Amino acid sequence: MKRTGSNAFVALAVVLVVNLTAQARPTGDHVLLVGIDDLNDWIGCLSDGDAPAKGGQLTGRGQPRFLGLGFYNPHLPLFAPQKLFDAVPSMKDVLLHARYDGDMDDLSPIAKRIASRVSFQAGADWSRSSQKNLRILTQAHLACTSAMDGALGEVIDALDKSDMADSTWIIVLSDHGWHLGEKNRVAKQTLWTRSTRVPMIIVPPRRMTARPRGVRCDKPVVLFDVYPTLLAGTNLEPIDADQQLDGLSLLPWLGKNELARCWVSRSECSSWLFAPKASCGQPSS
Repeated sequence: MKRTGSNAFVALAVVLVVNLTAQARPTGDHVLLVGIDDLNDWIGCLSDGDAPAKGGQLTGRGQPRFLGLGFYNPHLPLFAPQKLFDAVPSMKDVLLHARYDGDMDDLSPIAKRIASRVSFQAGADWSRSSQKNLRILTQAHLACTSAMDGALGEVIDALDKSDMADSTWIIVLSDHGWHLGEKNRVAKQTLWTRSTRVPMIIVPPRRMTARPRGVRCDKPVVLFDVYPTLLAGTNLEPIDADQQLDGLSLLPWLGKNELARCWVSRSECSSWLFAPKASCGQPSS
């Protein structure tokens, strides 16, 4: 799916735990939910018991499993093996985003207040103090993203070799984006595109050969859509509260990017930033 905007990862974690792990099912699909950055704290502790391994390999153990996998990278501080730093573009070749003087002059007071708050103030100030420092930050972010990507690849390789491959849904997502100098901003927690959009990758079980792989969907979606999608995909028996879900199942979109959706993709800025909650988005055509 296209990158999505929502800060609903706490609610997402709760409904996944309550409904995907609480119902004992003798048959059905497994779920591997991968959380990146801040989501590693929530998703990485949600698995329904010990890691399903046998002889060093993943195994389904004859019953549906919910696996939560969290990756710290590319969260600050940015640590990665030296070989990955060596592989990123050089200091002079790394690309920086355009920055314009007076870029925020036309913003409202509340928008300026949101934009001025930074979770990692010292690091942000250092990064913005010179173009060299911003290039160093960008190199480190690229290296850490590669580290996470490689580690996830090892997990997927193990899954592909296991007896779970034909019956496992894989969902990869995060809870926010990251600015690397755009709008003279470093870090997160803005209502601009770089902060509100996150990765969302949905991989059906390998047995579903009719569903195309590697297809991009350009429709706006939100993290609230993950649970309804898994509910439909794993044939999990719905409970009464499932009739009041805010999200929609994305199954009809897997491989069919032309489907319409009559709703907006909403993003929120946390109230602790001393600003009212705001929402933005656009209806799909």
